Amino acid sequence: MGNLNYNLNFEMLCAKYGLGHLKNEPEQVTGGLLHRMYRLQTDKALYAVKALNPQIMHRDTAMNNYTLSEKVANMAYQNGINAVPAIVSKDSFMHEFEGQFYYYFHGSKVRHCHQEVLI
Repeated sequence: MGNLNYNLNFEMLCAKYGLGHLKNEPEQVTGGLLHRMYRLQTDKALYAVKALNPQIMHRDTAMNNYTLSEKVANMAYQNGINAVPAIVSKDSFMHEFEGQFYYYFHGSKVRHCHQEVLI
């Protein structure tokens, strides 16, 4: 069984996926129940990064469920429905570094679901 704890390494995630260099310490955005969300400011852009819960990602069905979910988000967005799909890079919306899975989003487009603030 793999590690079921979060393994967060934002500097290396930014380097691997070309997000730029961190300008400051990532800020955790509270309110999520299943995963952890962070606000990352780099020298290129502002990002919202969702670190997916390792205990959930360990499930056999997790990757397929998240793939289907992201396809729905993309279809909604393409059809004018207010949705924010994850950024695709290296031909995938799912981003992995050292066993930790992430989604990342353009920060200026993400609205925290429990507060009316842009991150």
